[in-house]
Amino acid sequence: PTRTNFGQHAQMEQTPVFRFLAMDVKPVALAGYRGTLSGRTLVVPGLANKLLQLSSKYSHWGIVKQVMKYIMQPLPPR
Repeated sequence: PTRTNFGQHAQMEQTPVFRFLAMDVKPVALAGYRGTLSGRTLVVPGLANKLLQLSSKYSHWGIVKQVMKYIMQPLPPR
């Protein structure tokens, strides 16, 4: 996730994925731009995002589904 107005409009600002893993726009855009210049078709910026991507690639779909369900559910207000 990227810190844009999307999280607010989608009412996802209080989910773990947006509260703890969202990245600022500038590094995400820069990673995408550099990836495009180097001919890459997939760019996953940020260590946490890379770990999530790799774990979902090599984990059983049932585990991935449970993790995604957890990180997309709203947390209690702080």
